[in-house]
Amino acid sequence: MAQPMVDVSSITIFPSSLPCQVYGHILVCDKNDSKPIYSKLYERDVDHADVISEIGQELLLTGLDIVISMRKPVISILLKDKAQDNAFIAHGDILLDNTTSNDYEQLKCPQVKGDRGHVKVNYIALACAVGAEITIKLHKDVEETVRQEASDKSIYVSGSIVARYGRTYECTASETERTILNIPSNQPILVSFVSGERAPLHLTRSLVAVPAYTSLTIVADIREKSTNDPILNCTVEFLAFQWRTYSSAWPEFCIKDEQNRIGRKWEHLDVMFNEAFDFQNSYRKSWLAMMSMKSLATNPEDAKYGRCLLEVFSFSICRKNDEELNVSGTINVEHNHLSLNIFNRDGQNPVRLSKGRKLLPFTISEFIRSDFNFHIRVKLEDADGRLLIKDGAVHFDTEMIADREMRNCEYNRLLCAVVQGEQHRGDCVVHYANFRNAVGIQVKSVLICKGSVVDILRVYGRVVAWSGIFDYTSDYDKKYYRKVLFDNPEDSDDSLWNVVPRKTEEEESPSDGHNKMREVDLFTSNVVMPLGFPLLINVDLHAASHFVRGPTEHLEDTLKFQLHDESPLRIEHEDFEILFHMKWIKGL
Repeated sequence: MAQPMVDVSSITIFPSSLPCQVYGHILVCDKNDSKPIYSKLYERDVDHADVISEIGQELLLTGLDIVISMRKPVISILLKDKAQDNAFIAHGDILLDNTTSNDYEQLKCPQVKGDRGHVKVNYIALACAVGAEITIKLHKDVEETVRQEASDKSIYVSGSIVARYGRTYECTASETERTILNIPSNQPILVSFVSGERAPLHLTRSLVAVPAYTSLTIVADIREKSTNDPILNCTVEFLAFQWRTYSSAWPEFCIKDEQNRIGRKWEHLDVMFNEAFDFQNSYRKSWLAMMSMKSLATNPEDAKYGRCLLEVFSFSICRKNDEELNVSGTINVEHNHLSLNIFNRDGQNPVRLSKGRKLLPFTISEFIRSDFNFHIRVKLEDADGRLLIKDGAVHFDTEMIADREMRNCEYNRLLCAVVQGEQHRGDCVVHYANFRNAVGIQVKSVLICKGSVVDILRVYGRVVAWSGIFDYTSDYDKKYYRKVLFDNPEDSDDSLWNVVPRKTEEEESPSDGHNKMREVDLFTSNVVMPLGFPLLINVDLHAASHFVRGPTEHLEDTLKFQLHDESPLRIEHEDFEILFHMKWIKGL
């Protein structure tokens, strides 16, 4: 599954004078962890300092054993110049979470300064990415008749290998290139072969983050030192698709032997696609165990009502330059041999997504059982052709996941899948969670007008809900992984509401109606609530009379609901009051 990630493409150094002999370290950690674990991007001691011969030279980064998730990643830099009395070239930290909803995939180049220069950290923040672990094995033919000692043979090789994205919405292909191996011709490395086996090529960097919607392209040019013959000379593309986890390629290219005869050569490239935390095995196992057990330890009386339920949080529409769209089409959720339509607009009545707006409104009228399988089918298009998804889908089927540990990782956590558009014409990112033990809650919101006469009410703002099972530490999670119950921009044509007398107060109100309490039914929505955790509702609404001049009241608070709370949740101001009636839907 995809998630926000950061990928550091390069770090360039700008010493104040040349020659420069740099040493020190560049570390990465997640400040969100209570006990951060530091991983090395670069490390040299004073006795093995790098010689920098030109301004703006790239440092050769070491391979991380993790890819960087977009929670609170920090790069710590401490670099000194041995040739300048160990003066600081760069010393400081960079927090890599300064993205907003609209500046993902733009190349960023923050600086860290020192007394004798500075460095630039070139990185890209990816909203929906998977990790790719790259391995390359070389093969050299060994004559069967020659049978040297154990049929061993070694050669010296040099050259380079780069990995780049097939496409992004904001960057060019060259901007996304990551050098995963660079061997100068005057510093070749030794590769040893054993008969019948392929020799692994030890990459400087084997892990990269890749946008979930795009392919990964590897360009290699590795040559034998003595003859300059190509050992690995190819361009290989690993295509993107939802279930990609492991991809192999056997690139084929032409070579010439000593008699100038043309032959063919095959090499072996593997790419393992996975989530960021899947590359951290110790963290992964403990984290999965904790998440899979969440919501199981609960009241036995409540537990008998617990069901495996799917919650769809949002559909985010990605397109070039976040252009304005008029979206039509359908989205259906298939489960237990049933099909539930949650979005349906024809070309005469499309949903307008203004420039920069990503979230597609939808309505789920029923709770979705997800015990064994479900499928989210997406068909969307834009009137001007900026978006075209003909027949995309997100699939989940427990029968397809034989490993129990892997099956457990599909529950009680935030998940993301990308439905690709045709011919690079947009994508739809589906954010959802599959809760193992949850109940359905119906939320009905009523806005009460208590003050002066209000016949037409103007109300705008947002109401969102989420479960206490998650911590929501990142801005991305807060935006895309919370259930939107009400969303009405200030400039929306739908901000005006007709007000009716409040039935419960009608008999006690004066007959002239001047102080009669009146109300508006704002919305009724379904929310999945994992057992054992509270449901939180954040309210950020503005309300005022459309005709009667008066102040606009700001109704703002975060309310908490526990399963057996009987009283409605409320926020009360002088002229307006909002109520939330919570109903537990049993018998799902």
